[in-house]
Amino acid sequence: EDGIRDTSVTGVQTCALPISTTNKLDSFSPSVYRTAKYIVSGSSGTNYQSVEAVVVQNGSTANIAIFGNTWIGTPFYSLTANINSGNATLWATTSANAYFKIANTYIPV
Repeated sequence: EDGIRDTSVTGVQTCALPISTTNKLDSFSPSVYRTAKYIVSGSSGTNYQSVEAVVVQNGSTANIAIFGNTWIGTPFYSLTANINSGNATLWATTSANAYFKIANTYIPV
């Protein structure tokens, strides 16, 4: 599966997918949404990490701001964003196999 979110659904719905290394967590159309806010919750063994992030894009560049990065045990992932194949994309890079759940809010252009 390409990412774990269905961008036709907004709100606080969550889903999970096991991943390792770098994988797409979400993508959205820059012509429809300007900004996305995420709460990302990850687990890897006995390590747990939660991050709040905001992605803003202009169709050619996406920037991410990270808030409230907190963990129990050892932090095991980082988030980045870019424009990939015409969509704004949220990526997670992990240091171990991990499971993610995300909640999102989209703000239209």
